Parts: sequence; C-alpha cells; structure tokens
Amino acid sequence: NQRGSLRGLRSQLAEDGCAESQVVLAKRLLEERS
Repeated sequence: NQRGSLRGLRSQLAEDGCAESQVVLAKRLLEERS
C-alpha cells in the first residue's frame, strides 16, 4: 500500500525535519512509481 508507506515517510520527515532527507525520500517515491 503506497498510501500507508507515504504516511510513514511523512511522519519520519516530520520528526527528522531535514530537507536533505526529503530529497532522498522524494527520489525513492519516484523510483517506486516508475
């Protein structure tokens, strides 16, 4: 379930608050979609 994983990633970002981690996770999501 992508929505479930997205929620997990968002919660991790909220805790991390690191812009660099957002870039890494964004790339990961793009790879999963392709």
